[in-house]
Amino acid sequence: MNKSKKFILIIGTIVLIIISAIIIILIFMIKNQNNYQESNILKEEQEKFLNTLDNPAQSINGKKPEELKFESLYFTVDSCINKYIKYLIEQNPLICKLIDEQYINENGINEQNVYDKIPTYNNSYRTSQMYSITGVTYSTYYVKGTDSNKNIYLIVNTDDINKSFSILPIDEQTFNSKINETIETSEKYEKEITNNSYNTISYQYFSEQDIVEKYFQDYLNNMLYDIEKAYEFLNDEYRENRFKSMEDFQNYIQSNQSKMLKMCKNARKQYTDFSTYEEYEEYYRTVSNFGLSKYSIEETENGKRYICIDSYGNNYIFNVSSIMQYTVILDTYTLDLPEFIEKYDSGNDETKLTLNVGKVIEAINNKDYEYVYNKLNETFRNNNFSDISIFEKFIENNFYEINEVVEFSYKQEGNVYVCTIGLKNKENSSDNLKSVTILIQLLDNRNFEISFSV
Repeated sequence: MNKSKKFILIIGTIVLIIISAIIIILIFMIKNQNNYQESNILKEEQEKFLNTLDNPAQSINGKKPEELKFESLYFTVDSCINKYIKYLIEQNPLICKLIDEQYINENGINEQNVYDKIPTYNNSYRTSQMYSITGVTYSTYYVKGTDSNKNIYLIVNTDDINKSFSILPIDEQTFNSKINETIETSEKYEKEITNNSYNTISYQYFSEQDIVEKYFQDYLNNMLYDIEKAYEFLNDEYRENRFKSMEDFQNYIQSNQSKMLKMCKNARKQYTDFSTYEEYEEYYRTVSNFGLSKYSIEETENGKRYICIDSYGNNYIFNVSSIMQYTVILDTYTLDLPEFIEKYDSGNDETKLTLNVGKVIEAINNKDYEYVYNKLNETFRNNNFSDISIFEKFIENNFYEINEVVEFSYKQEGNVYVCTIGLKNKENSSDNLKSVTILIQLLDNRNFEISFSV
């Protein structure tokens, strides 16, 4: 190797060593800088934590109430309100134990005049909105509810240390002001609520089934005791297609009222309604078998969908946008739901026949005779049932009150499918199976028409 090549090699090696050294120094500097930043972050978090311990009330400074998203906490606070409402209805003077102490002092409230000083409600209260400001141990909830179409506004305060709560009534203006107000406080310590044994708060965890049950019971309660609210909660498109008027909806509820009374927990009788406790036990054993039978939960773009089936096979599809804010559909045949469309369009003829038979039986169980009547082949309808009342009698004579399909077979004759179905009495399983023949013609756009063997 000549001298010039050696020189170039030496220079190159030195350059590489210098570059490597610079890289190592830079890495070291960056690492130290990151460590310094991390150290500062940890120090700031530590100082913030220690400051919160010394000044817990400062944790809410600069915060604004937010709509509550956690169901278990929502329903826990709601149970405090329900206790307050129960005392109100009973005219129980112990309600003073639940009312905010400052509110009592400012309004000169005592057990003798309490019902002259606070608003009273009926037995149809329902929470519709809840906003919260959460402190370290003390939290405040701004609540909007309804009672017989009248809006109710409350503040609920909770103390996690003493496991206690207090309530004070407010007006709409105060509610709207509070939920849009940024908290500014110079207080160092959070407030406390003395536990007097009547105002104990019990935090509960609600499972998926518990939450679905809340929606199911809420709507049953509305149908029985606040029909206008129940009508309002119906999905708009569904309401227009299924119930042409409030009167139609009232007729639907009237037809299903006896079932609803068994399933609605708020409608069930108390032991004081019976001569003996044994009679009450027998009644309770019977009604406890009725209620929510199956459910499923789906995530949607706008929230959640709860698909519920009760003991009688009736459907309730809740589309939930936020806690206790929902619309409901009461069957799976009036509107073609996305799940039905997907299954129908991808299915073979047997699948389509099964789905259509399911629609017909569900409509019959709901006493929605108009739906089935409109599905009848025109010639068959004109020849056999010139009036819907005649058709109703045919259904009553050939079907059970609540039908369950347990057998299904079919054969094709030209463009018509002859379906033979075996029906079980869902209310009395000891009854014999009924065999019914339904002729179905599949049409475009998921439509179909039927006739019966008469």
